[in-house]
Amino acid sequence: RPASEPGIPCVIPDEAQIGRVAARHLIERGIDRLTFVGFDDVWSRGRLAGVIEAAQQAQVQAVDTWPPTRGASAWTLPSYGELMPSDAMDAWAAQLAHGTGIVAASDLIASALLDALLRLGRHVPED
Repeated sequence: RPASEPGIPCVIPDEAQIGRVAARHLIERGIDRLTFVGFDDVWSRGRLAGVIEAAQQAQVQAVDTWPPTRGASAWTLPSYGELMPSDAMDAWAAQLAHGTGIVAASDLIASALLDALLRLGRHVPED
């Protein structure tokens, strides 16, 4: 039965608030350029919406997400199953300007991106 039916207890996280809090954390530390790493799933889109809102409120530049989709503009996310190989993530990470704040949709995604940045010789969180 759907979780929305009366009598069925459930916890539904505020995904947009999670994104806003993460983005504001970076903005409060002087980051003036943000990107988001996630997928086209309801929870990830919610977090992305929060990041976009916080960036707009703080007048912070928002740059393309990872993984990019062919012909897509910024903030367009692929499905979870379209994860690119690590060389593609490395190439995307290499083009990020130093000082770009990265909000990852999950710890797993953050770990993969951290590995890519370290392979590139980047220092996190210094760079």
